[in-house]
Amino acid sequence: MTCRPKSLMSVAAVALLTAAAAAAGAATPTTYQCVYLTGTGEGDSDYPEGQAINELGTVAGVARYHAGELEEVDKATVWVPGQEPLELPTHDLPFHEVSDVNNAGWVVGAEILRSYLDPIPMIWRNGQAEVLPIPPGSWAGMGRALAVNDTGDIVGVTSSIDTRNMHATLWRKGKVFDLGTLGGHHGQALRVSQALGVNDAGVVVGWSEVKKSSRGGQHAVRWDNPWTLVDLGGLPDGGGSKATAISNRGTIVGSGSFTKDNGQDSFMAVAWNAEGIHGLGLLKGHKGSVALKVNDDDVIVGASELSDYQSWRAMVWFGVTGAPRDLNNLVGNIGCKDPTGAGFVLERARDINKQGVILATGVTPDGTRHATFELVPQ
Repeated sequence: MTCRPKSLMSVAAVALLTAAAAAAGAATPTTYQCVYLTGTGEGDSDYPEGQAINELGTVAGVARYHAGELEEVDKATVWVPGQEPLELPTHDLPFHEVSDVNNAGWVVGAEILRSYLDPIPMIWRNGQAEVLPIPPGSWAGMGRALAVNDTGDIVGVTSSIDTRNMHATLWRKGKVFDLGTLGGHHGQALRVSQALGVNDAGVVVGWSEVKKSSRGGQHAVRWDNPWTLVDLGGLPDGGGSKATAISNRGTIVGSGSFTKDNGQDSFMAVAWNAEGIHGLGLLKGHKGSVALKVNDDDVIVGASELSDYQSWRAMVWFGVTGAPRDLNNLVGNIGCKDPTGAGFVLERARDINKQGVILATGVTPDGTRHATFELVPQ
C-alpha cells in the first residue's frame, strides 16, 4: 500500500478514493490504503493530530508544534481534500482542543486559558471563532464542546466551581440546556455527567456518575429527545460503563468494565442496540478495549490496550457481533508510512465516516514521532 500526503493529493485523486470507498458500502474491506496527514509547516517538530472526519473527507484536529518560548502549541486546524491545511481563527490563545466536525464544516472543541482545567467551549463556523454560552450558574464559562450533528446540535460538558457540578450540556438553536445527571457524585464534584455524542435525530449519549449504592460509579446514559435520561447499564458481570458515540440508526458504542476469570478487573469495548448490550471482545494478550465511534453501517472503531499497560493498537469491528481486528494487520505489508519512509504503529482509530474511511493516529516504534492517517477501504 502506498502512503500519500493528503495536502498534495489532487481533488480528482481524493474523489476517486472516496468513490471507491462508497462503492464498498458495508462490505468488509480486505485492506486499507494509508493517506498521511501533513502538518502546517509552522514551528519545530510539527505534526498534526486528527480527531474527526466528516462524510466529505474533511478532517478536524490540532496542529502541534514548538514555537518561541512555549514548549508546545496546539492550533485548531482543518484539512480539506485537495487543499493545504488551514489553521482556524483564535482569540490569541496558544492551546486548543478539537473534538468533532459536521458535514457543514462546523468544528467544535475548546480554547484553553491556562491549563487543561480552564477550557472555554468553542465552535468554528463561517470563518469565525465563537464562544458557546454557558448554562446559568456555571462559573467563568468553563466547558468543552465534544460533538456536533448535521442539524447543528452541539453537546459537551460545562462546570461550575462554586457548586462543583460538571453537567452534560446541549447547545441547540442558540440556546443552552443543562441535561442533568443520575444523581451520583465523584470526589469533590457534587453532580457529574458528560455528553459525548449526538446523532441527527438529536439523541444524546455519554455517561453519568450514579448514586453510591449503585454498582460501578459511572454508567453509560442516553438522553432521548427531548431530555429523557436513560441508564444504559453495563456488562452482565461488570460495573461501570461509558457511551462515546451514537449512529443515525441508533447504535451506541463505548466501553464497560468487567472482572476476568482470574479475578482481574478489566474493560471492554461494547455496543448497545435494540437487542441490548454486546461485548465486542478482546484480542489475545490485550488488557482491555474501548469503542470510540460508529458509522451508519455499524462499523465500529476504537483502540485496544496491550497487557504491558503502555501500548495501544487501533481497532475495528465490522458490526456489533464482529470480531475485534487490529488495523495494523489491514494496511498491507508495507504498513503506514510518512513521506520520509518512517513506519508507524496505528494506536487509536478515532473516527469513521459514512464511506468507511477511518481516521487513525500512530507512533513510530521508538515512540519519538507521531502522525495521523486516513485509512481508505479498498
